Amino acid sequence: MKKFAVVLVLAMLLSMVSGAFVFSASAAGALIGDIDKDGALTVSDVLLTLRAAAGLYEYDEEELPVLDVWNDGTVGVEDALGVMRSSMGLIGSFGKTGVALTFTPNAAALKATVTQEMLNRAIVSADGSARIAKVMQKAARGETISVVTLGGSITAGSGASADSKRYANIVAQWWKSAFPNTKVNFRNSGIGATGSMLGVHRLERDVYKYNPDLLVVEFAVNDTSDGNAESYENHIRRVVTQSPETAIIMLFMTTEWFHDKQAEEVPIGRAYGIPMISYRDAIKPEVEAGRYTFKTQLSDDGTHPNDFGYAIVGNLITSYLDGVKAVYEDYTTIIPAVPEQPMTSEKYMNAKMYWCNEGLEPTTLGSWTTDTYAFYDFRGSWYITKGVRPMIFEVDAQNIKILYEKVIDESKSGKIKVSVDGGGAVVVDSYFQNGWGNYQTIADVYDGTEFKTRRLRIALSAGMFRIAAILVS
Repeated sequence: MKKFAVVLVLAMLLSMVSGAFVFSASAAGALIGDIDKDGALTVSDVLLTLRAAAGLYEYDEEELPVLDVWNDGTVGVEDALGVMRSSMGLIGSFGKTGVALTFTPNAAALKATVTQEMLNRAIVSADGSARIAKVMQKAARGETISVVTLGGSITAGSGASADSKRYANIVAQWWKSAFPNTKVNFRNSGIGATGSMLGVHRLERDVYKYNPDLLVVEFAVNDTSDGNAESYENHIRRVVTQSPETAIIMLFMTTEWFHDKQAEEVPIGRAYGIPMISYRDAIKPEVEAGRYTFKTQLSDDGTHPNDFGYAIVGNLITSYLDGVKAVYEDYTTIIPAVPEQPMTSEKYMNAKMYWCNEGLEPTTLGSWTTDTYAFYDFRGSWYITKGVRPMIFEVDAQNIKILYEKVIDESKSGKIKVSVDGGGAVVVDSYFQNGWGNYQTIADVYDGTEFKTRRLRIALSAGMFRIAAILVS
């Protein structure tokens, strides 16, 4: 009854404002969601989809790919809302009618015991597959393409016995095998213990620098601790606006406790028309049914996949790519529109990171020194063991954060005092009491109201301290 009531209310509202918007879709030909096949997505299409969702309009099997804009196998209110948002220009069109995507486990996936049911669950959304198809069209012409993966330690490949076993390498190898006459450049930009907050600040250095045609994004696990909706949406929004030719796949990983941010990230993917693949959805019912034991069969530590787990992840993605490749020539060039307004904010739309020894020099080094200490992918740091003379920077920013090393050995930890423009100092403590190991993390030191040149002062308060980068937005 609730679903039917929602349908009736939406139908009534749309009927009342039916004269207010009738927008033509951007792609040539009939579109998915274009139920009356008049070449445009209009109120009529929304109402027909609502009627189908309520069971008032009985559609046949051939109409399903037209009605089911989210490609989840069912027609519901979400599909009608998707058509409505597309007709209003809030999101882009969905693809050409007749481009019916079907997904079956490929040979490698079957070898990793991926079933059809697992794959069906894993493909949360195939919306936006036109971007993927466009990359395939480019590869088929023999043009060089670039594949970049961005994420935390799972993307970096922690737990894999060799680079070739990482999901990122499995995806890159698929492109090389699928288009053997094309050069495929591959960059794995996964860094352990990092979330989308760091990810959005390192887009220029670790993504745009490699001119990606395809970007796979994985932050669902790490964002449970150091990320938020703003940073996640902003890094998606930045890519689709600043690098609109780049196709994105959002990947949702999980832990043995199924603790992740998938539920919060899926609406962002739907708003921006991004294909989404969920390892979580693929394996959770299997684990609950006793088919897999998460810790031992899929992962050695309960978080990072082992070779078998990575094989499942990689081949869920490549099975999806196989489905798009089967019909990629039939796609018109459709670039979904970017929502005019963000779901959260645009706080990090100009975020950047200044790594030590890479683009930002202090006006005063004080008692600090620089070295080439490499922690994960960080190739240098500002370091201090004694002395009270502050290190001072002049930076253009509204918001400022620092990336520093957290350590489990109290004798090698310390505290600093950070102030901006002479304001009150923020104390940052690097001791990771009872922690699992050393890692880098982010400290918020300043949130301002305007973007301008600011004076950042950092002084040792106790012990020793290491800073890898200054983050500004």
